[in-house]
Amino acid sequence: MFHTPPTTHHSPRHLAGYGSGVYHVFPFTFKVYCDMVKHGGGWTVIQRRQSQRVQENFARDWSSYREGFGELRGEMWLGLEALHLLTHSAHYELRVDMVDYELGRKYAHYQVSIALFRFIFSCLSYS
Repeated sequence: MFHTPPTTHHSPRHLAGYGSGVYHVFPFTFKVYCDMVKHGGGWTVIQRRQSQRVQENFARDWSSYREGFGELRGEMWLGLEALHLLTHSAHYELRVDMVDYELGRKYAHYQVSIALFRFIFSCLSYS
């Protein structure tokens, strides 16, 4: 999940008070799933894997990863093009949450640097 600063025009944080769900991100032409509950809200979900009746196939070609696939409310990958549009102009944080089959939970929380610094990830916290 990417967390955007509250001052960016496409930040899901301006949706405070609304529930988690699928939202159109201005000024772009695509939609994203915004998690408005976890860790204070304001997170754009970029990938989701979960247990469901029909599993999404993540063994895909380059064009699928570029364009994105799956369902925003289910298993999905947002897409490299969308990630580029969302992240090219501001500072971001990345949080990776994982749950194993025994419901054990782990996370890693990173600060993502700007392009000038080659998008270096600095670990802020983890479990």
